[in-house]
Amino acid sequence: MNLKFLICIFGLVCFSACEKNARCHDSDCYEQALENFKKQPNAVKIEEYTLRHERVFYLDDGATYSDGVSYYIDAQCDTVCYMVGEGINPPCFAQLIFIREVWKK
Repeated sequence: MNLKFLICIFGLVCFSACEKNARCHDSDCYEQALENFKKQPNAVKIEEYTLRHERVFYLDDGATYSDGVSYYIDAQCDTVCYMVGEGINPPCFAQLIFIREVWKK
């Protein structure tokens, strides 16, 4: 999968979820981002984790299976971690604690 395409999709999901020049309420932002992600043709599943005592969501688009990147977002829709298919994952990856599967296609 083309990395530029995935980055564009991720940006659209995050940026379309919140109004410009305004900080969204936690639930409004991530709930809208998750709903937008579900509509993406390459969306596979959404999982909930904790990272440093903060609730985060893994947006699995299957990219890591083809040496791509999948992202973890917090309640403000900020990217807080990511996972790569082939390579070294960042230190935050080892600190993630799985909570539950939120949605699966």
